[in-house]
Amino acid sequence: MKRVFICLSPYIQKKQALKKDESGFTLMEIITVIAIMSIVIGMIFSFLVFNVDGLNYGSGQTKEQANLRMAALRITDEIRNSKEIQLSDDALGMDYEIYLQKNSLVLDDGPTTITLSGDKINSVYFDLREHKEESEYKKRYLLIITLETQGNTLDTEVLLNNISDIDVDMSGKRLGFNLPDALSP
Repeated sequence: MKRVFICLSPYIQKKQALKKDESGFTLMEIITVIAIMSIVIGMIFSFLVFNVDGLNYGSGQTKEQANLRMAALRITDEIRNSKEIQLSDDALGMDYEIYLQKNSLVLDDGPTTITLSGDKINSVYFDLREHKEESEYKKRYLLIITLETQGNTLDTEVLLNNISDIDVDMSGKRLGFNLPDALSP
């Protein structure tokens, strides 16, 4: 019987040689991975920046609209029960005047000036119209207020309770009014 010896050393050396060749990355593979990761990270970053910009824009619009609504509400509270009202582009010489000063709506009562709004209002315009009611017994009037900021416009109407006869062709950027004696401070 013959004995056959198999030498496994050449096979073992080839296997070890193959392992050495597979144990790293080539420069081309690393550059490809870095390029793909850069594209993915860039897309994620641009998505986040877009959403943050949208959030900031929406927040700014909400603040502007709230400022306009607050100013209109404060004007309404001040003039709803006035006994006399005038509109003009110039000073009126009445007890109270509302006008735009340095992008803020102010109430001037002579010795003091009270700010009615934030500082983002670009323009204000007042207009008087007759209110059409079913009742023909008493004429009533509406004061239409238009407030504008950079990107928003608010139109509001105030029904004047104590005004019975007035020139409805009045309009202007300045509102003057007098309160009844019982409501004056």
